[in-house]
Amino acid sequence: MSGFLWALAVLVLLGVLILVHELGHFIFARLFDVKVLRFSLGFGPRVFGFTHRETEYRLSLVPLGGYVRLLGEDPGEPIPPIDRPRALAAMRRYDVLIVNPIIDGMNLVAKEGPAVNERHGVLVLSRTAGAFEQLAEVALPITPTDIDETATELYEALRMSSRERAQRAERARAIVEAETPVDWALAQLRDAVELRRASTRSHPQRAERVQAAPVA
Repeated sequence: MSGFLWALAVLVLLGVLILVHELGHFIFARLFDVKVLRFSLGFGPRVFGFTHRETEYRLSLVPLGGYVRLLGEDPGEPIPPIDRPRALAAMRRYDVLIVNPIIDGMNLVAKEGPAVNERHGVLVLSRTAGAFEQLAEVALPITPTDIDETATELYEALRMSSRERAQRAERARAIVEAETPVDWALAQLRDAVELRRASTRSHPQRAERVQAAPVA
């Protein structure tokens, strides 16, 4: 078989795998009545596509992947009031929410879930998430690179008693709702001030140079 045919076969196989994978996201989103904005095979500029009902189906230029874009994924995207229930549908109905960033991230997801969930869902949270310190008492902890531990904690979450689920969920919601965005912003400012003070104490000569520098 020529190199061209090998490359074509690999692309076809890759396309089938991507299609099946992304169909899984698409089907579960529809089952939970989450609004699907786009179903794309490939990344980058659109090559071909059409819109059916509320979803854009497209074939994109770079065939090394694909994605399903759901309403509410983009933090900067305004959500019309009429679509808000569908943007939060999955969060409201999950039994287990796993948030597993390798490096600090996804903190809003870890807090949004307990705030809106209606089924006493269990939070499985990475120890490296910034929100872990705040939610450690109510979450099942995992190391995101440890597959065995993740599987074990998912199993524990699914078999947890309804009483413990309710207790954890209610406590998680109370923790999240106790801190407002203003509280968060003030905490960031306090941390910045403390870092500046620590830097000044450890490098007093540098601080003196900064203070003595002429202002243009």
